[in-house]
Amino acid sequence: MVLIINKNKENDYELLYLIENDSEEALEVIAGKTPIIIEIINDGMVDKFESKVITIISKYINKYNCYQNIAISSINPYSLEFIYNKFPYITRILKSGDFKEKLYGSLKTKKLKKLKYYKITHADFISYTYDLLPSIVIEKHKPVGVIAHTITNQNTYISVAEHCDNIIFKNFKPTI
Repeated sequence: MVLIINKNKENDYELLYLIENDSEEALEVIAGKTPIIIEIINDGMVDKFESKVITIISKYINKYNCYQNIAISSINPYSLEFIYNKFPYITRILKSGDFKEKLYGSLKTKKLKKLKYYKITHADFISYTYDLLPSIVIEKHKPVGVIAHTITNQNTYISVAEHCDNIIFKNFKPTI
């Protein structure tokens, strides 16, 4: 499901469009007007799904001339490596942090948490679980941008803001 939300003139957020299970329709509604992050959730074999994503965003980029407004995020470093090899100018975000399971697909989550696969991703940003920031693991990869996810209240926002370059919020509007 995709929610398209707009910040209006009064700085309020309004729901513009709700799309279920159709990424191409979502991109047509967005129409190059705002930057987007596409998260690839793939804990299996890399190729078919990533190829489909590339096909969809290639059409979108060509139609709206907006390659600089698209980023691809994934926990799976091999998905990002695949994107880099096929589409090197697309911004890549390696997502990591705390994992409840010992494996993500066939990958050890301990290695994912420690960003051991970072080099193959050529990631421009690291999106890391907010409660693990600041982190020595992240500092090793500076000047790569750091995104904290997922902040749900003002106190957490205030405590984490100095340790990252950007923040993903969920279910609350921060006071900045």
